[in-house]
Amino acid sequence: MIPAAADTIRKIYEKGGIIAAICTGALPIAKSGILKARRATTYPVYPEVTDRDNRAILKSYGAIVVANEDIVIDHRIITSSGPSTCFKVAFKMLELLIGSEDAEKVKKAMQFSRAKHALK
Repeated sequence: MIPAAADTIRKIYEKGGIIAAICTGALPIAKSGILKARRATTYPVYPEVTDRDNRAILKSYGAIVVANEDIVIDHRIITSSGPSTCFKVAFKMLELLIGSEDAEKVKKAMQFSRAKHALK
């Protein structure tokens, strides 16, 4: 990872910003140091695809790995287990930024109230 990226992640977090990652995006966040002793998740290892154990890598940076949840939120840091969680992560981030009532309005306006399968 480019050192400037780790610095940027830390600065955003230190200034009160929300950090969000989908899938293996949690790994650079962990490498930045802000996941140390915090709960997080990432894409699991699938032997038929790769032998890289992303959760072990996450743990090696001091994160507390949560394997049984699609999305984990710990103190303004959102991590998710895979690409299928992208809408959930986006709406959770929106909820943190503007509140749950307004986030629900956005979901409705975007017709996500009709596509419940995308947010399960």
